[in-house]
Amino acid sequence: MIIELRRLAIVLLSVSISLIICGLATSHWGCGSLFETCQRSDYKVAVIAVIALLLVGITCLGIVFILDLVSLCSTDIHTHSGYVTTRFVFLYVGAVALVVAVLVFTGTVGHAWSYFVTTVGCVLATQVAILAAVSSRCVTVHHHHRRVRT
Repeated sequence: MIIELRRLAIVLLSVSISLIICGLATSHWGCGSLFETCQRSDYKVAVIAVIALLLVGITCLGIVFILDLVSLCSTDIHTHSGYVTTRFVFLYVGAVALVVAVLVFTGTVGHAWSYFVTTVGCVLATQVAILAAVSSRCVTVHHHHRRVRT
């Protein structure tokens, strides 16, 4: 079960990182491209803050992704407190930076709060669905160990 969850985390992190990179690279933000059009608007400082927070977030998630890949190759590393602490710190700092970036953009530039709240709800529902599938009795393997005394 633990290995499946680690693999799931790697898949979800890779999808997350890919989507964030696509978001940064595209010009379909409320003001256009974050790196060009948006910086020529009245929201230049907020847009720079959003870019910085997104880059911090994606960097932290990238570090967690690498740590998770390493932990798949090593059977003992995922139980060490240093690994667990480092992974949690980078994961939480990255997640908070990404959420703050989206909140700053939505609050100062986009003002699409209904869309934001709906997107957050969809993300949470998807996470619950994935966790339910992973922890379901249909997909988890249960090993029964019997001790025989002689």
